[in-house]
Amino acid sequence: MSLDPKSGRPLYMQLADVIAAKIASGEYTPDRMVPAPARLAEEYGIAVLTARRAMRELAEHGLIYTVPGKGSYVMPTTGKAAPSNPGTPLMDRELARQWLTTALDEARAGLDEGGIPIGAALYGADGALLGRGHNRRVQDGDPSLHAETAAFRAAGRQRSYRGTTMVTALSPCWYCSGLVRQFGISRVVVGEAETFHGGHDWLAAHGVEVIVLDDPACTALMRDFIAAHPALWHEDIGEEG
Repeated sequence: MSLDPKSGRPLYMQLADVIAAKIASGEYTPDRMVPAPARLAEEYGIAVLTARRAMRELAEHGLIYTVPGKGSYVMPTTGKAAPSNPGTPLMDRELARQWLTTALDEARAGLDEGGIPIGAALYGADGALLGRGHNRRVQDGDPSLHAETAAFRAAGRQRSYRGTTMVTALSPCWYCSGLVRQFGISRVVVGEAETFHGGHDWLAAHGVEVIVLDDPACTALMRDFIAAHPALWHEDIGEEG
């Protein structure tokens, strides 16, 4: 497979897509060494720096790991798995950060309404915003209306969720993680997982592409809320405060 310099997709992301597809198809098996950047650069006619950036992208997506002085290897099956949809390109982190602003806006809207500040958005495979929403446990008295379910409902009926991305300000709980698996949502972008570590590792282990951005604004928003409303927070996550 060759790379297309005329494509709007950066060359390093195109190369990352090629390697990710080989991992997903089983051509590159767990713990197998991935070709070095210099070899990839020669094979695909690109700069070594471009190949190195592709490798960093793969590592950030949990698809490969590096052994200093030896090289990069495919992540073992006990770790994060390759995306379950080989035809779905990996997501650029800059685009992920752009989409996170929608979820963060929703989280702030929820806080302004007196609710729990968690927001989410569902984006289509073509990048279109399908639905957005925020946690409405307090506002509607509905414990099932988490941010991800609100965004999912707002998106309406979809024939398929292949290639779609759920963007959420906070690591998804098991309830919302189950929604992602049930409907085959391809990718989850997480604003932060410091204040609450939900099911995103489980999703990654089952083939969902997961990007954790460690966004400081998301972290600060949740940390301040939990400190001010511990009882409500424990109620939302189903724990005794």
